[in-house]
Amino acid sequence: MLSLLELRHLFETLGTPPAGRALIEEARRNAPVRKVRSNSNNVITRFASRKMGCFIDTESRTVEYPAVVMYEHDDKVLEYYAQPVKLDLKWQAPSAKKPFRVQHTPDMLVIRKDGFWIEEWKEERKLQELQKKSPERIFKESGEWRYPAVEEKFRDLGISYRIRTADEHPRTYIQNLTFLSDYLDTRWPSVDDKKLAAILAQFQDQAAIPLLHLIERGKAASSNLGEEILYTSDEIYKAIADGALSFDLMGDLLSDTHRAMVYRDPKALELGLTIIDVEVIDEHPADRRDVSIDSGCQVDYDGVTYTVVRVGAKTATLQSQDTTFDHDVSALVDKHQRGILTVHSVNAVPYKTLASFEQLTPARVEEILKRQAILDQADQGIVPVGVSERTLRRYRAMVRKAGEHPVDQRIALASRVGERGYRDRRLSDRMIELVAEVARDHYNNARNMNKTTAYKFFVLACERENQTPCSMNTFNKELERLKSDKARMGKRLAYQNEPIVWYLQLTEPVHGVRPFQYVHLDHTQLDLQLVGSESRKNLGKPWLSLAIDAESRAILGFYVTFEAPSYRSCMMVIRDIVRRHGQMPAMLVLDNGKEFHSRALTRLCELYGCSIRYRPGGKPRYGSVMERIFGTTNTQFIHSLEGNTQLMKNPRSLTKAVLPENFAAWNLSQIHGAFEKFFFSLYGTTEHPAHGMTPEEYLRRRLEETGERQHRLVRFDDLFRIETCPPPYDRPTRVVDHQRGIKIRSLYFWNDIFRRPDLKNKEVAVRMDPWDPGTAYVLAKGQWVICVSKIQPMLSKYTEVERRYLFEEIAKRSGSRVGSLTPHRLSEWVSILDPKNFNPELSDRQEESKALYGALGMTKAVPTLPPPKPEPEPVAVVPFKALKPRPVATTKASENVTKRRPAAPPEEEFDDYSLL
Repeated sequence: MLSLLELRHLFETLGTPPAGRALIEEARRNAPVRKVRSNSNNVITRFASRKMGCFIDTESRTVEYPAVVMYEHDDKVLEYYAQPVKLDLKWQAPSAKKPFRVQHTPDMLVIRKDGFWIEEWKEERKLQELQKKSPERIFKESGEWRYPAVEEKFRDLGISYRIRTADEHPRTYIQNLTFLSDYLDTRWPSVDDKKLAAILAQFQDQAAIPLLHLIERGKAASSNLGEEILYTSDEIYKAIADGALSFDLMGDLLSDTHRAMVYRDPKALELGLTIIDVEVIDEHPADRRDVSIDSGCQVDYDGVTYTVVRVGAKTATLQSQDTTFDHDVSALVDKHQRGILTVHSVNAVPYKTLASFEQLTPARVEEILKRQAILDQADQGIVPVGVSERTLRRYRAMVRKAGEHPVDQRIALASRVGERGYRDRRLSDRMIELVAEVARDHYNNARNMNKTTAYKFFVLACERENQTPCSMNTFNKELERLKSDKARMGKRLAYQNEPIVWYLQLTEPVHGVRPFQYVHLDHTQLDLQLVGSESRKNLGKPWLSLAIDAESRAILGFYVTFEAPSYRSCMMVIRDIVRRHGQMPAMLVLDNGKEFHSRALTRLCELYGCSIRYRPGGKPRYGSVMERIFGTTNTQFIHSLEGNTQLMKNPRSLTKAVLPENFAAWNLSQIHGAFEKFFFSLYGTTEHPAHGMTPEEYLRRRLEETGERQHRLVRFDDLFRIETCPPPYDRPTRVVDHQRGIKIRSLYFWNDIFRRPDLKNKEVAVRMDPWDPGTAYVLAKGQWVICVSKIQPMLSKYTEVERRYLFEEIAKRSGSRVGSLTPHRLSEWVSILDPKNFNPELSDRQEESKALYGALGMTKAVPTLPPPKPEPEPVAVVPFKALKPRPVATTKASENVTKRRPAAPPEEEFDDYSLL
């Protein structure tokens, strides 16, 4: 990031006016000026930016997020800020009679070496909708979208403004940048000279090698040499990132290891891109149905015809009247095969002819062949049996009128019986408008009126206008076309009936291209009743928190607890992931639960460079991987255990003999061990239909192919456990009181380091241990130290949940706030009250969790320090000048009085603690 001096030097170089300088400096301080919003359709992403050193929030997965990735890896971009300023101005269009108000919050402020840019990112179709709504405000001119009101505002400030669309994104290049982001990090050391030489040695006799073959050669060579590793995939990707090897980042995907080609040097890459396939000459193009993708061919999609103007080794450039973009050739072929779009060769059959041919039913095809055989017999002089001369003349006339094209001549022989009848709409325009009014005013609302009742309102509307109503059958057909499931049933039920959306361009792999790129995390309550391990009392249904890798479908970590989803569940799952794999995800995919928006989770992800993506609310298809594994876990595992609650779907029909609570037999430790067996020995080792191999095997294979990213390893130690502890609920810091310590939740926490004079009244970062409410961790002088409260021995047997309920009970019984009680009085209440007495089920549940996860090393960060020793008896401190007291005559009575006199406190007379 730029320092203030560097920024002002850039201002002087570019000649930015004072008003523009003030706006940019204010944007750097205050951005973002508003929070990102979700309208149930967009996907919010919190991108962990290394360049900016913070999260950059984006509101669109397909528009803004790719732009942020481009900014992150563009050397010319010095800084960028999301939602930098709010505009509220008046502007009058040249053709308007009066000015109108413009309120606008642009997406990005980009500070480049060559200038300052305010950029707004939109989908092309949304801009077209805005143009129809307000053609004077937003319009397209010379292939670029314009917003004159905002452009004039920023032009006066020395800032350039432009509207950019998603079509400008080089999707392949952005995916490759995302793939290489870890290797482009300056913290990753360069490839060792010996290993780089071993990689380059593979290109002695070859200009290009498939990426997968290059990886396999490194493994084969290392196996032949014993335990010595020649090179790994990490070294290959780092060499590509550093430019030691060449790769077509704009045309090939590094994630497609089985197809991507790695080149020896830029010259070899240039030569490889110029090689094109030899065109196959078609002697009879008019009679052939196959097509080829080459320059000049056409692509039809959704009523729009695109022309292919260039075909490269991997990508083709498509052009229409409004736009030009690059598209992957293999994706074009795949969509053509699935019928999503249609490709026509240069000399191919016209689209209308092909469409007519494809719409022929088997009966009509058989009819065409039969009539063609009759004509062939007649041309050979054979009189067909049962066919008159007039029929033959009619067949010949049909072929003659069809033209010279053989396909058209064959299609003309088909009968047109299906085209008989009057096919235009019989309803008048006014009648259609009346049906629309009834649908809007009476049918499409939460009352869920049936069609019969709606037809009565339609009849009344027709009578008011002296119109003859149509039949109910015709009305119902028109009403069905206007039906709105969202207005009648709500957006969630309507979402279930929506068709799955197909896209012309797949902008981004939905599930990522490598392990740990996208990790889904979510919670579900299990259909199972558990009991206590010792008490054997029914403790209710537990919650399962699960993390699954989207690309490999492998389970990365899980957490089972009786507590409802909270920040503790999120932290414990992340602890389990690091405990098992020693690595943090690159991006967490979460829903909009309150626990996923906690400050503790956000801070942890920012600290370890983990981005966050929030799924739209009420749309489970965005998390289909997670929803599917929850369903699989229930059907294949939970529903086979004793005490499962499948029958509770119909509770009023159950008898006491089959109540699930009477059959509960599993405790928390047992179900955790059973999940361990199911996720990693059964599910993980069973072939998954998405890959044709087990999730564990696919995870290991893709890690070898796409790189293990050793520099992103996270050690599961005390430091990580402290970092996964949450800060206090109100603020993450506290001020040090050198006499009492730090105050958290009405308690003082102490460590001897607070005696240091340089920490007096200093603000320090604080973390709370959720498994021991009497313990806190403070970042003092660059290291974490453990602090304990005076009543730590009483609180150490509880968890944070029990502490919260305990303090609520104390406040209730004492009739005052806990914060108003002295530590001595509070310790008395804690010693008297026990959660086991007023909430025994809570205590049993917490004891089960503590015993389970304590054995796994996932609870306390460090061993608890011994409690503070009681204050020693006061000892008299002798001043320096009193070392050699003068002899004083005393009586026996006065000696006894001196012995009984209390001494002064030992430490309060010393101000300089450096002498101690």
